[in-house]
Amino acid sequence: MDSGVTRFKWQINVRLSIFTLLFLPLLTTLGFWQLHRADEKQTILENHSAQQALPTLALSSNTVEYLSKFRRVSASGEFVVDRYWLLEGRIRHGVPGYEIMVAFAPDETSDKLLLVNRGWVEAAQDRTVLPDIVHPHGEVWLEGYVLAPYDSPLIDERKNTLFSWPHRILEVDFDIMRDQIGEDLYPFVLQLAEDDPLAFDVMYVPTNMPPAKHRGYAMQWFAMAFALMLLWLFANSNLWLLIKHKLQ
Repeated sequence: MDSGVTRFKWQINVRLSIFTLLFLPLLTTLGFWQLHRADEKQTILENHSAQQALPTLALSSNTVEYLSKFRRVSASGEFVVDRYWLLEGRIRHGVPGYEIMVAFAPDETSDKLLLVNRGWVEAAQDRTVLPDIVHPHGEVWLEGYVLAPYDSPLIDERKNTLFSWPHRILEVDFDIMRDQIGEDLYPFVLQLAEDDPLAFDVMYVPTNMPPAKHRGYAMQWFAMAFALMLLWLFANSNLWLLIKHKLQ
């Protein structure tokens, strides 16, 4: 019997070993990062469900400081009908459009204005043509839920120095929007509920990706790490020959 086939031996492939040393930690790190993201998204979904299960809270000067993200609230007041923003780059049903963010003066609160997201409207093919948005005059009753918009570090929002309304904006930026409207703003947004008669197209989801998808990506990264380890092991030893020998 050939002792060279029956005894395990190393035969180091330097290039592949360096490649594995560099990429194996990266693949496993990406896998654990996806698992961490899955846990974060699960927490968000659980918080969303818990807040939505609570009774609707009437917005007032006594309740505003106790509001939590996703809490369903109601408010009465008036829209500042000539002061609103177009949030750009919102895709819905494969069609580009805007989310309409309008200032709202609530009753029974301080002199701060509330930003209300009325939902999505389709954009014209010609960027110079703005959507024809009509906000109701006088006292209205709103119902929706509290959101704390994410401020992306990748977006450098440029202040629009033009005095014409509506202003286009890439994301909710309270500092810039406060300067544009010249009034103080509450540090949260009221997203109108889908069934509110004043809402446009509202399809809000609390997370952009479900936890299960993150876990699926994690398994893919771990599978790639495992495959790389097997490749390194077979390329740096005679293990494959031993297996073939035993199978004969």
